[in-house]
Amino acid sequence: MRELPFLQIVNGKYRVRIVVPPELRPYLPPPHTGKANLTRALGTGTEREANTLVQPCCHNLQELLNTLPVWLLARPRFDHTRERLRTMQALR
Repeated sequence: MRELPFLQIVNGKYRVRIVVPPELRPYLPPPHTGKANLTRALGTGTEREANTLVQPCCHNLQELLNTLPVWLLARPRFDHTRERLRTMQALR
């Protein structure tokens, strides 16, 4: 099987782990506010099943991170993070 960097095995079960960029951590919705990683348990101990379950789970976590910049740009107060995110979106 191919190696997936965001797939981890913990106590015999697989989970997905995605690193949150430092500038987005304070803006994550509760209960994730300030977290360095987003994790989700896949509920399986077999690598083959984990590889099939990882795509939708990873997609959901990435969607959470992708919607944050849009939400941050709509905030009324000014901060440097907002400007960095606007620059990041312009580069996409």
